[in-house]
Amino acid sequence: MNRPGTRAPRGMRRWFGALLLVGSVLVAGTPVRAAEVSVPFDSAGTTRVLRPPRIKQLRLASLDSLLAPHPGYSSVRLFSVEDSTYLLEVSTVGRDATVRANVPLSTVDVARLRHSIGKRLQNLPLEPDTLDSAGRRAFLTQNAGLGVMFYGPAIPYILDLPVGIPAAGAYVVSTGASFIIPWLASQNSTLTSSMTSLSLYGSTRGLAHGLLLASPMDRDLIDRQVRKDAVATMLTTSVLEGYAGYLWARSNGLSRGTTATIATGGDFGFLWGYNVAALTGSDRVEWNATRSRVMLAGSWSGLVLGHVLGSNRQYSYGDALIMRNMGYLGIFVGTTIADLTQRPHHRDPRVYSAALLSGSILGLAYGDRLVHDYNFEPSDGVSLQLGTAAGAVMGLGVTALTNNHSSRGYWIGATAGALVGYHVTYGSVTRRIRHPRDDASSWRFEFAPEGALAALGQGPQPLREAAPPIVRLSTRF
Repeated sequence: MNRPGTRAPRGMRRWFGALLLVGSVLVAGTPVRAAEVSVPFDSAGTTRVLRPPRIKQLRLASLDSLLAPHPGYSSVRLFSVEDSTYLLEVSTVGRDATVRANVPLSTVDVARLRHSIGKRLQNLPLEPDTLDSAGRRAFLTQNAGLGVMFYGPAIPYILDLPVGIPAAGAYVVSTGASFIIPWLASQNSTLTSSMTSLSLYGSTRGLAHGLLLASPMDRDLIDRQVRKDAVATMLTTSVLEGYAGYLWARSNGLSRGTTATIATGGDFGFLWGYNVAALTGSDRVEWNATRSRVMLAGSWSGLVLGHVLGSNRQYSYGDALIMRNMGYLGIFVGTTIADLTQRPHHRDPRVYSAALLSGSILGLAYGDRLVHDYNFEPSDGVSLQLGTAAGAVMGLGVTALTNNHSSRGYWIGATAGALVGYHVTYGSVTRRIRHPRDDASSWRFEFAPEGALAALGQGPQPLREAAPPIVRLSTRF
């Protein structure tokens, strides 16, 4: 039996451990998406602005007829709005101001126009000022950061350079190359935010994948030579998967919502692989090849699942953030339930693994239902994540103030607080959203007072003769 004086430090260690776990709920947010979204004129996403010289080269009668009422225009852009319509923005630079006229287009007209423009652009050279490079700054920043934190230290370590000037020189050259090479490669190239996002995911998760690929069967990573091999593999997979993520987003024209769903699938697939390995006993030999293969298979399967789900569901970026948050919340709930079923000194790790698996899967499924009828903005997803995390932290604090230093108490407090934080934030977000997702099915019931007046013989004579209905019931699919 522990002395009373030893309970508080152990409780504080548990408190801080739980606090670190809560931190995983926080995911960096992005700026709020505008109501009008820029749409490229071609399926490759290389041309978002058309100017008179380029339009003259295209020689499209359909486009010329649309621009005929706007003589002297300087540029043309295409935008989609939230009600599934399109606007062709024609800008004309005047003496005192720039006039922008919007020409509404139907979905069929836009499809035909983009198809025709895309075919003509295949035989024309790209114009540097028409490329979408919105993600280039973040792309350069993330590669420079990886160079400072990993690529730079890894090169002298792999080459086994002596500490001092040789190692410092290799570090400086590697760090500089981490910025210069991506800067040169991204010049005059399309680099959208989706490409940058999936490239960053591949670069960072590639480090973990490389470590798993390098893990040996019967030797651990303490051996110096094996560690050097592992670091070299991590560096290689980071670079290759970063480039693969960029190509994946570019070749498929992925949206921010789809790339975020892919990232969510990969992360949770990695977690599922680990817990499947634990349930099958593959984790009993520390860091063995079987567990590594299961974890890699889970991660890569999650990436594919995320792509299929994101492409079919058409999630927005805010939707993907909310789904990730609900997956985390499911982990909290599942782990708390597992902890309640275990005796303090006889905990079965497999019970926790099963709880993590089931909790995360149910949480993601519930998140899919939450976003089904709404098109959430990125700020909505960030707000829900912060609200859930804030509730969990407050629950931990309340538990600490009650001098309950058992792990069970902290899990209950954190989970209860997270649930309250989620409920309050989600209610606030959905009350603010007045218009649900346009493609969601719904029923509408309306009472028509003019019909009641006509039925009672009241109102003007034309109204009584028209006999309007008293009740209207409609549905939308």
